[in-house]
Amino acid sequence: KPMKMRRVKIKFLRKSGAVEVSIGKTRVLAATTADIVKPWPDRPSEGFLRIHTDFSPMASPFFENNRPSSRSIQLSRMVEKGIRESNAVDTESLCILSGSKVWEIRLDVRVIDDDGNIGDCASLAAVASLMHFRRPDVTVVGERVT
Repeated sequence: KPMKMRRVKIKFLRKSGAVEVSIGKTRVLAATTADIVKPWPDRPSEGFLRIHTDFSPMASPFFENNRPSSRSIQLSRMVEKGIRESNAVDTESLCILSGSKVWEIRLDVRVIDDDGNIGDCASLAAVASLMHFRRPDVTVVGERVT
């Protein structure tokens, strides 16, 4: 039944930025974290968004441990392109001290079970994780960040 509707569930986990999304039997976990890093010299007032997609070998016979398949690479690119081109994260708002300290946001997406609609499920998990995430508060005193 190719046109059958599948139940969508979004479960917000206890930790900020951690979510589990399922569409039917397809399940994806996503988690967002942040670290303070030094910016690129050519973009001193922009932070970073790093997206890492991982595929459990248990999710599908197409995925191998530590060896990306063409299907997994295609999914990684699709999720990353969707997040970046939508400007879901304003990298200029990640600046703490221009030229010195910026936030690096890391979004980890892990496919747990693949039973179809993997692109939709991974994209939904990525966006839900970013929306659920709250950056830690920082205080700037002179050049010191605490």
